[in-house]
Amino acid sequence: EMIANPEVNIVLLPTRFLNCLYDTEIDVFYNANSMSEMSWEDCNNYWNIINRISPGSIFLQANDGNIKAEEFDMLRLHDFPIGKQYRLEDWRYSNWYPGMRFYKEAVYFKKDAGENVHFRF
Repeated sequence: EMIANPEVNIVLLPTRFLNCLYDTEIDVFYNANSMSEMSWEDCNNYWNIINRISPGSIFLQANDGNIKAEEFDMLRLHDFPIGKQYRLEDWRYSNWYPGMRFYKEAVYFKKDAGENVHFRF
Protein backbone atom coordinates (compact mmCIF):
# COMPACT_ATOMS: atom_id res chain seq x y z
CA GLU A 1 0.00 0.00 0.00
CA MET A 2 1.34 3.41 -0.92
CA ILE A 3 0.38 6.38 1.24
CA ALA A 4 0.18 9.75 -0.52
CA ASN A 5 0.90 12.93 1.38
CA PRO A 6 0.15 16.18 -0.49
CA GLU A 7 2.67 18.06 1.67
CA VAL A 8 5.61 15.91 0.59
CA ASN A 9 7.95 17.66 -1.82
CA ILE A 10 10.06 14.63 -2.77
CA VAL A 11 8.80 11.11 -3.26
CA LEU A 12 11.13 8.16 -3.79
CA LEU A 13 9.09 5.68 -5.72
CA PRO A 14 9.98 2.04 -6.32
CA THR A 15 9.37 0.90 -9.89
CA ARG A 16 6.48 -1.33 -8.86
CA PHE A 17 4.52 1.81 -7.90
CA LEU A 18 5.11 3.78 -11.11
CA ASN A 19 1.54 3.30 -12.28
CA CYS A 20 0.41 5.22 -9.19
CA LEU A 21 1.69 8.35 -10.94
CA TYR A 22 -0.96 8.17 -13.66
CA ASP A 23 -2.86 11.30 -12.58
CA THR A 24 -0.04 12.94 -10.65
CA GLU A 25 1.61 16.22 -11.57
CA ILE A 26 5.34 16.24 -10.89
CA ASP A 27 7.96 18.89 -11.54
CA VAL A 28 11.14 16.81 -11.80
CA PHE A 29 11.79 13.20 -12.66
CA TYR A 30 15.20 11.91 -11.49
CA ASN A 31 16.95 8.63 -12.18
CA ALA A 32 20.56 7.71 -11.51
CA ASN A 33 22.09 4.76 -13.34
CA SER A 34 19.34 2.17 -13.06
CA MET A 35 17.82 2.79 -16.51
CA SER A 36 21.10 1.75 -18.09
CA GLU A 37 20.83 -1.56 -16.29
CA MET A 38 17.23 -2.35 -17.29
CA SER A 39 16.05 -4.54 -20.12
CA TRP A 40 14.72 -2.65 -23.16
CA GLU A 41 11.23 -3.81 -22.25
CA ASP A 42 11.47 -2.40 -18.71
CA CYS A 43 13.08 0.82 -19.95
CA ASN A 44 10.33 1.35 -22.53
CA ASN A 45 7.63 0.69 -19.91
CA TYR A 46 9.29 3.22 -17.63
CA TRP A 47 9.41 5.84 -20.41
CA ASN A 48 5.82 5.22 -21.44
CA ILE A 49 4.80 6.25 -17.93
CA ILE A 50 7.23 9.19 -17.76
CA ASN A 51 6.11 10.53 -21.14
CA ARG A 52 2.45 10.07 -20.16
CA ILE A 53 2.73 12.03 -16.88
CA SER A 54 5.01 14.55 -18.63
CA PRO A 55 7.07 16.07 -15.78
CA GLY A 56 8.37 19.60 -16.24
CA SER A 57 11.97 18.41 -16.29
CA ILE A 58 14.01 15.23 -16.32
CA PHE A 59 17.42 14.77 -14.68
CA LEU A 60 19.26 11.59 -15.59
CA GLN A 61 22.59 10.01 -14.92
CA ALA A 62 23.16 7.12 -17.28
CA ASN A 63 25.64 5.18 -19.37
CA ASP A 64 26.32 6.73 -22.76
CA GLY A 65 29.27 4.61 -23.81
CA ASN A 66 29.66 1.01 -24.83
CA ILE A 67 29.84 -0.46 -21.36
CA LYS A 68 29.02 -4.11 -20.93
CA ALA A 69 27.97 -5.56 -17.63
CA GLU A 70 28.97 -9.13 -16.89
CA GLU A 71 25.76 -10.59 -18.34
CA PHE A 72 24.30 -7.93 -20.66
CA ASP A 73 24.94 -4.81 -22.71
CA MET A 74 24.01 -1.69 -20.78
CA LEU A 75 21.48 0.69 -22.32
CA ARG A 76 22.79 4.07 -23.43
CA LEU A 77 21.34 7.45 -22.53
CA HIS A 78 21.09 8.62 -26.14
CA ASP A 79 18.95 5.55 -26.94
CA PHE A 80 16.34 6.19 -24.24
CA PRO A 81 12.87 6.92 -25.71
CA ILE A 82 12.66 10.41 -24.22
CA GLY A 83 9.48 12.12 -25.39
CA LYS A 84 9.54 14.63 -28.23
CA GLN A 85 8.09 17.21 -25.87
CA TYR A 86 11.55 17.57 -24.24
CA ARG A 87 14.69 19.42 -25.21
CA LEU A 88 18.16 18.65 -23.89
CA GLU A 89 19.12 21.67 -21.81
CA ASP A 90 22.60 20.66 -20.70
CA TRP A 91 24.81 17.64 -20.07
CA ARG A 92 28.26 16.74 -18.81
CA TYR A 93 30.31 13.69 -18.12
CA SER A 94 29.55 12.43 -14.66
CA ASN A 95 32.09 12.89 -11.90
CA TRP A 96 30.21 10.57 -9.57
CA TYR A 97 30.63 7.19 -11.18
CA PRO A 98 33.70 4.99 -11.68
CA GLY A 99 33.06 4.86 -15.44
CA MET A 100 33.37 8.64 -15.72
CA ARG A 101 34.15 8.63 -19.43
CA PHE A 102 30.99 6.66 -20.16
CA TYR A 103 28.37 8.13 -17.82
CA LYS A 104 26.64 11.42 -18.45
CA GLU A 105 24.39 13.63 -16.39
CA ALA A 106 21.71 15.27 -18.52
CA VAL A 107 18.88 17.73 -17.88
CA TYR A 108 15.84 17.89 -20.15
CA PHE A 109 13.09 20.51 -20.04
CA LYS A 110 9.71 20.50 -21.72
CA LYS A 111 9.93 22.43 -24.96
CA ASP A 112 6.98 24.60 -23.90
CA ALA A 113 8.68 25.58 -20.62
CA GLY A 114 9.66 28.93 -22.09
CA GLU A 115 12.97 30.64 -22.62
CA ASN A 116 13.32 31.71 -18.98
CA VAL A 117 13.95 28.16 -17.75
CA HIS A 118 17.66 27.37 -17.75
CA PHE A 119 20.06 25.02 -16.04
CA ARG A 120 23.82 24.77 -16.27
CA PHE A 121 26.17 22.27 -14.65
